[in-house]
Amino acid sequence: MDVAPSGLGLAATERYADAWNDLHERIAHRFARCEARKRAERSLVGLRERMPRKDGWQLAEAMGETGPGRRSAC
Repeated sequence: MDVAPSGLGLAATERYADAWNDLHERIAHRFARCEARKRAERSLVGLRERMPRKDGWQLAEAMGETGPGRRSAC
C-alpha cells in the first residue's frame, strides 16, 4: 500500500482532497464576488497544508499571499 507523508494511504488522502473540493463547491455560491470565492478556495487549500501552526500568516503564506490582509484579483 502506498503511504502519504501523513501516514494516510494515498487513496484516503485523495478522498479527503475530494471532500474539501466538494465543500468548496457547496459554499462557493455564497460569495458574490469572484475574488472572495477564489480566496475561500485558496483558504481551504491552505487548511489542508501541513504546518506546525495555522494562524493568519501561515495560511496566507500557504495561499501564496504576502500577508493575512492581502487580496488578489480574479
